[in-house]
Amino acid sequence: MVAERDAYLLVDEEYAIGLSRSPAVGQDRVIPVSGLSRTCSLPGLRTGWVYGAPQVAEACAERTFLTSIASSVLCEALACSALDRYEDCVREYHRLCAPGLGFVGRWAACHPDAVRVVPPQGTPFAWIQRRTGESSLALCRRTLEAGLLPAPGETMGSDAGFRLGFTRDVDTVTEGLRRLGPRTAAGRAVRRGRAVRRLRACRPCSGSRRLHGPLFPLLLGRRGYGFGSGPSLGSGAGAGLVPSHRT
Repeated sequence: MVAERDAYLLVDEEYAIGLSRSPAVGQDRVIPVSGLSRTCSLPGLRTGWVYGAPQVAEACAERTFLTSIASSVLCEALACSALDRYEDCVREYHRLCAPGLGFVGRWAACHPDAVRVVPPQGTPFAWIQRRTGESSLALCRRTLEAGLLPAPGETMGSDAGFRLGFTRDVDTVTEGLRRLGPRTAAGRAVRRGRAVRRLRACRPCSGSRRLHGPLFPLLLGRRGYGFGSGPSLGSGAGAGLVPSHRT
């Protein structure tokens, strides 16, 4: 498609471990960019790279020089040190991701009619596909009552799911999933309630019975947990279950 339109496609590969599966391989018009912010947890260095045809890389380098001239000597030295121990960073990255992903998988297995986990490809967050017919934005609004902050799919072009980070300590991940479970299951009640309302709208209903919607418990507390995205795995607020203060 980019060749047909004489265009270039810029791909954010910040979470990629290497470029072996990148669409840039063998494609001169597909340009991935990556860096040390995610896999090495060094967002403050603001250091990364671009992969592409020589003329593209040279043009990017020239424009970088015009906008920022160069990184600081200290940042470049720290970046070189991180690249020297890159394999250690990758091992730590996988170590952080593995336990949380296991918890998310077991949680989803307890709600098979409500959600399905799309297996992540080396990222510290998963796409949770909704199966209830309820929009992800509606779910995320309801989860605010429990101090949860999932990333609704509508912000990423789809209302069929939401993004869930899991690279946090065990207590944070399990508590966040415990709070999310009832709200996820409640989505089935919302869908059933809508179906009943549609049925009653099609035929007369005897008596004065009223259809009551589901009640969502409000979990009060000083701390909540967010499922958002942020700067890095190693920071205080990042791509995971992030503690957030509530009054």
